[in-house]
Parts: sequence; structure tokens; C-alpha cells
Amino acid sequence: MAVDGKDGPPITITIDKLHQMMGHISPEAAKRLVKEFLISGIILNETESPKSCD
Repeated sequence: MAVDGKDGPPITITIDKLHQMMGHISPEAAKRLVKEFLISGIILNETESPKSCD
């Protein structure tokens, strides 16, 4: 799965999935990465609320 935008169109994932992909950073930090264009190739599906991570 490419997340840099170079190997195809952006992917749409949930905040929870991005949180997992980024080593379980906080959901707020994961959202900030996308909103502030610190990572590319990702569109957040924000229809689901972040779940609690153990």
C-alpha cells in the first residue's frame, strides 16, 4: 500500500487504521499529520469515531 502519493491515487483509511500504521500514535496526532500535509497519499474517512487502543 503506497501512502506517498507516487504509486497511485491516495488511499482512504480511518483514523484508527492510520493510528495503527504509524505505530499507535494518538488519533489526534494521526489526524494532524494528514490535516497539516505532513504526510501525503492519505484521505481520512472520519465517519467513524476513534476507538480505544489497549
